[in-house]
Amino acid sequence: MRKAFAALIAATTLSLQLAFPASAATIQGSIVDFSPTSLIKKDGSYWAWSGKLAVPTQIHGLTDVKAAYPEQLVVKQDDTVWHWQRDNVTGQVSIEQIPGAVGLNAVLRYWGDEALLVDTSGTVFAVPVSRNELVPSKTRKLEGIANVARIAAYEEVTPDSRRQSALLFLKKDGSVVRSTPELARFSPVPGWSEMLDIERNAGLKRDGTVWKLPEEVAELGRVDAKAKQVQGLSNIAKINGNAAIDQDGRLWFWGKAVIGYSDAAAYYEQPPIMFSTVPHAREAYVVDHSLVALTDDGKLYEFSLEGFKLAPNAKFNLLATGVEEVEASRHLIFRLKDGSLWGWGFNKNAELGYGDYEFSHELPVPVQKPIAVILNGESVALTNGVVTRASQAFVPLRSVFEKLGAKLAWNDAAKLVTLTGSDSDKPLQITINYRTGVTQLNGETVTLQTPPFSVSGTSYLPLRFISEQLGAQVDWNQAAEKIDIRFKY
Repeated sequence: MRKAFAALIAATTLSLQLAFPASAATIQGSIVDFSPTSLIKKDGSYWAWSGKLAVPTQIHGLTDVKAAYPEQLVVKQDDTVWHWQRDNVTGQVSIEQIPGAVGLNAVLRYWGDEALLVDTSGTVFAVPVSRNELVPSKTRKLEGIANVARIAAYEEVTPDSRRQSALLFLKKDGSVVRSTPELARFSPVPGWSEMLDIERNAGLKRDGTVWKLPEEVAELGRVDAKAKQVQGLSNIAKINGNAAIDQDGRLWFWGKAVIGYSDAAAYYEQPPIMFSTVPHAREAYVVDHSLVALTDDGKLYEFSLEGFKLAPNAKFNLLATGVEEVEASRHLIFRLKDGSLWGWGFNKNAELGYGDYEFSHELPVPVQKPIAVILNGESVALTNGVVTRASQAFVPLRSVFEKLGAKLAWNDAAKLVTLTGSDSDKPLQITINYRTGVTQLNGETVTLQTPPFSVSGTSYLPLRFISEQLGAQVDWNQAAEKIDIRFKY
């Protein structure tokens, strides 16, 4: 079933968040659920990445989590809904409950000052947004609307060339109502009954036909714009953006497409087109300016929607095989049969959890493993998650070593870190030059398999080498994805 929907109208594209969780018995690895920028492990711990967090980093204070959603929302085992946020300067995490919400069916962030949440009862909650963060304490229930299953948002262009957002609410009985952004008035969409799904300004009926509301309105504030059937689409089973899959597993694309690049790009209306080159499609995603399809046999294909006109025999690129689940935003995170997570696409803000800030990745890259660091039985809250390179674990400069009694000094001009041990009977000084990669132990140069490195201003140090020099015992628990450190103070 569809897990959540997150949309930001100001973005270039709108992307549907889909999830089709496997049963617990079939899930391989430690991850039970994931979103485009977070994951949940079998122990109920929650891990997030993107922005200042280059790799999966445990959000301490969140336990017993069973489902991850966009907008930094989670659902716990007791079906309570929580929002978390992290101060980028101090690293402190605050966690607040969304009052009244029981489970989640949909999440919508639209061009406005609120995010809309639909819980499992069909109640819609409006959560104010301040400085790009949700404010749970001011959550309110929407009056005049109930029994909602899905929400969608799209832009209308008024005669005076102003853009305004319009909201569609799919109710559990298959009817659809419409509202303008102020959420003060709800009106039924004429003719929209027996609907299975809504996506932007389009709706899928139970009879397999697709209907579309105009994205241009005849007059300001009009709410009764007539829907038209999209000719050429029939027997459709699923829609997602401008992508569709019919009952026979054939992949379709329709609506706005682009030809050319950057400032020379031109948009045109693409009539429905069926691709013969991707048979047995199971899911489809419009990701940035690419069309991505997942087939029944677990193959993930991609085709760029830029540069040239579409054709039925368009050649799709194979991204991966053995894919079980996909989460899509402006990028992809997908899980393979072995339980590992991989990312593809847009990565300007470390959205792929790979540990870099390359603008995008044309080939899939592995999401870093969610590795916990346990010191004398207590989980250590890291400023950024563990990064593994050449089977070595690296942790941020100020995360573990000070807890082991070390003193750290950082020379920003020389890009030199000096670490001094606290045991007077066993003098210890480690210096690491991040410019040259030279590491010295008590004045003697040592060769590390992988030299220390920096990621977007965060300096990483080799965990085992330094911990053992400080007198700690370090063990790697591969099954639990934990590094156990034992240290006598």
